[in-house]
Amino acid sequence: AIVFSLLTGLILCLFSKTISIKLLYTEEYYHYIIALGLSLPMIGFYDFIISAVVGLKKMKEFYSVSIKTQLINIALTFFLTYLYGVKGAMLAITINLIIGFIILISYLKKPNWFSLKKISKPFNKDVFKDYSKYFVITFSVMVLSPIFEIVARDVIIQESTKEIAGYWIAMSRIATVALVFVQTTMRRYLLPVFSSTDDSVLIKQTINKSLKMIYAFLLLISIGMCLCKELVIRLLYSKDFLVISSIYEITIAVIFIDILSWVYSVWMISKGKYIGFSSSVIIRSLIFVSGLYVFVRENALFGVVYAYSVSIFIQFIFNYAYYKFNVKK
Repeated sequence: AIVFSLLTGLILCLFSKTISIKLLYTEEYYHYIIALGLSLPMIGFYDFIISAVVGLKKMKEFYSVSIKTQLINIALTFFLTYLYGVKGAMLAITINLIIGFIILISYLKKPNWFSLKKISKPFNKDVFKDYSKYFVITFSVMVLSPIFEIVARDVIIQESTKEIAGYWIAMSRIATVALVFVQTTMRRYLLPVFSSTDDSVLIKQTINKSLKMIYAFLLLISIGMCLCKELVIRLLYSKDFLVISSIYEITIAVIFIDILSWVYSVWMISKGKYIGFSSSVIIRSLIFVSGLYVFVRENALFGVVYAYSVSIFIQFIFNYAYYKFNVKK
């Protein structure tokens, strides 16, 4: 965690202006990227320890740290964005990481949580080899997915306008709200269950039980978000973004298929199926980008939704087929 955090942070610092230009079309924000690079070791440490907390089944501590961190992050992000706009939002990213790190450190002061002696063991090639497949999974999520998102944004701009790209990004962020809580909570529950058994019947029962809970909760959120869609858009953005109300319901509906696909992705992670997981991410991304070339020029914003829907549906088919084949095997 430390080595890769330092390495990635160094790359961000050295190429901050280039990254700023590629991502944001201006080098004006390069110093925020440097700040992010300098804070990356704290991110690595936070993620590492919080995962260990879950592994030790200290769920009370996990939820305590997570809820405190998220509440402070929301308040700080809102405050800084309100005062300083985009620059405030970018500054909040770095400050939020530091705050999360500080909150976590306060818990580590308790006995038996962290010991240098316990982790200072000789390098183990077999363990490293076993972890390498999870590195591939993480690389797919943390590197490939964002790169494809950037490519998709540029394709939308190329085939349509910057405004359409902005509208889609705004809508996708709203849809993410419906996903984040469900994914974060259920991942903590599903991963240990899937990891602890190869019983296909138990796995199937867990999936069915989880989907019932997920869809009940997601349905309530979706109905509330759809009934209050104009209020949500105005609160998060401005009246200029009310254009996305035309694609609001269909995007939220596609989230249901996305969640179903995601449950099988969690199973892949638990079993170290890095080839299947990475293939799923790449297939979804390639189909989405390809679909943009097909649909956007003629259908503008709706074309983006069509491409997104097709990519999600095909990913679900792939994930389900991969699961059925491997469980039977």
